[in-house]
Amino acid sequence: MTKEETEEKTKEIKDPKQQYEIEICFSCGKNAIGLDECECGSTQIIYGNGFKKTKDDLFCDCGNNQLRLIGHINMAKFHYYTYSCTKCGNKIGKQSKKNKDDYDYEDDDNE
Repeated sequence: MTKEETEEKTKEIKDPKQQYEIEICFSCGKNAIGLDECECGSTQIIYGNGFKKTKDDLFCDCGNNQLRLIGHINMAKFHYYTYSCTKCGNKIGKQSKKNKDDYDYEDDDNE
């Protein structure tokens, strides 16, 4: 790849801080931007670009509801899951806050 092609590709990459436009509670569907726990009590937050949540399901904007787990990170107080739409490849993430009773919960204020 030439230097010009590399520079052009770099312009296409979005700022990672602005990567996700949607953060909602998995249980009630309310806006959950910046929250670790929803006011309804749920500790599962769904985030990404281009998805819709119904009462019983999660759909990619392409209309598909089939998601494949492609990544998992186990942190001190949270689990993070990354799913990929099986039709178009769109990425959707889920943050789950651990309970203090969980065997792998770590009381770490650095997270």
